[in-house]
Amino acid sequence: MWQKVLKQRDRPFYVDEVKVKGSKKSGKVLRLEGYDTVVDGIPTHALPLPQVDGNPIRNTSDSRAGGTDEAVEKSIGFLNSIVNQFPDNIMDINISNKFPSSTLNIQVESKSNREYKISVGYRLYSDDNISVTGVLDGYTSARLCIDVLEGGLTPVGDVLGSYILSLINDERSCEDIDTLQDFVDSNYYTEIQCVVCENQLTISIHDVYDTHQCPDCKIAHYSDIHMGENDYGETYMSLEHYDVEYINPQTGAYCTQIGGIENEGEFGDKYFIDEIYNMLLHYQRFGNSVSYYKAMMDEAGNYHGSLESEIEIGGYDYEEMSTGLYHKKLNDDTIENEGYTEDELEEMYKKEEEE
Repeated sequence: MWQKVLKQRDRPFYVDEVKVKGSKKSGKVLRLEGYDTVVDGIPTHALPLPQVDGNPIRNTSDSRAGGTDEAVEKSIGFLNSIVNQFPDNIMDINISNKFPSSTLNIQVESKSNREYKISVGYRLYSDDNISVTGVLDGYTSARLCIDVLEGGLTPVGDVLGSYILSLINDERSCEDIDTLQDFVDSNYYTEIQCVVCENQLTISIHDVYDTHQCPDCKIAHYSDIHMGENDYGETYMSLEHYDVEYINPQTGAYCTQIGGIENEGEFGDKYFIDEIYNMLLHYQRFGNSVSYYKAMMDEAGNYHGSLESEIEIGGYDYEEMSTGLYHKKLNDDTIENEGYTEDELEEMYKKEEEE
């Protein structure tokens, strides 16, 4: 537990004053017990505190504090009282990275056993710079937007203490914080653009472990869905990964996508082979429909969709394909590459007879 590093259990956070190198000025920093290393008079792990006239350590407008410097220091006392009051809910406190780019991290477990992480970068001047994430499962975190205080700049200790209280009592806090309600209810989702019909599938975070059939084309099935990050406060989560399989809606057999078929289809059409049932599926984007054919292969290894209708011309059997062309059947259950209309075949054999 993080408490083991504390020297004074009632004061995990404290304010220290650090001289600015090459200047007579000094600035105030927030420190955490257990992080005691100092190099050239500067603590290696600390965060510059906002001050009324600006912190000379960070001489920028964003280092100015609301209220007074005394109010900032008193607010750290309030923060300590919250931490000490709920030791079983504060799972870890640490400072990562070195000064002046340190980050304060506070891990909170709520009374309803949900896990949260509060991260504060080197800018400690308003709640806009406090990041809150909640752990949804083993690998997905939701970025929350929690505004627990309103009205100007508030001393940082008050802000952090209020955040911690809101997260510990998350179910009660939901009444006033909409994004926390979204987290408690897990109202998160992502979207997949179907690789077959290009329509959108909306996937709830409650259903990411299920397999989802595209309701439009009914061919594509999506599984192993991994959600990424959301924008703070938003319920839409980015899509990191998914697996897709193609299944014949008629037979339930797995299919393999193939390239286009010459002289057939329009832009955006897709073709699939069901090798178990020897079927060719032609998905037509215009009209969102699927045509089913017997699959046949020509001498060059190209697939065709047979209508299973034959004619005999010149003593040879020709089978009609979905293109409307007839291909000569060969002895090994394949067809010739070249296709002809019925009129072309009759004209061709008529000429042969005349010769």
